[in-house]
Amino acid sequence: GNTPCPNCFASKTLIIESVLRELTNNTRTKTFSSTNLPIRAEHNDEEKLDKKAIIQELSLNTCQCMDMSEMLQIVEIALTYRRRKRVRRN
Repeated sequence: GNTPCPNCFASKTLIIESVLRELTNNTRTKTFSSTNLPIRAEHNDEEKLDKKAIIQELSLNTCQCMDMSEMLQIVEIALTYRRRKRVRRN
């Protein structure tokens, strides 16, 4: 896959980590970050990603080295890994 340039790698990593922590936090809130946009619930109790809210967070970094769809895909894959890890722990 594509990787961010050295100039924005740290920034994008920090933003992605922030998004992931918000989506997997222990309080299980139903709003996303300071935007207070709801995370829509799916039938199987897994949260459906509010892509608009995530894109808004990811767009804090304006470097064009990666497409927004690539960034969103990274968040989705990482979130899947974290949910699996959390399920194994419980």
